[in-house]
Amino acid sequence: MAYKYYQLIETGHRIDLRLSTLEKLAKAYGIGVHELLAPSFPKVRLPKAKNAK
Repeated sequence: MAYKYYQLIETGHRIDLRLSTLEKLAKAYGIGVHELLAPSFPKVRLPKAKNAK
């Protein structure tokens, strides 16, 4: 993949990506395509809200 093409993806100028492009990106990052599309976020516990009176 050309560097300029990667830059266009990174900056949001290319939004319609082919599956083959997603597979190349995922392979480069060492992850699956599903992880590229829906990354898992760390589970964070938010503090309980205090009752407002």
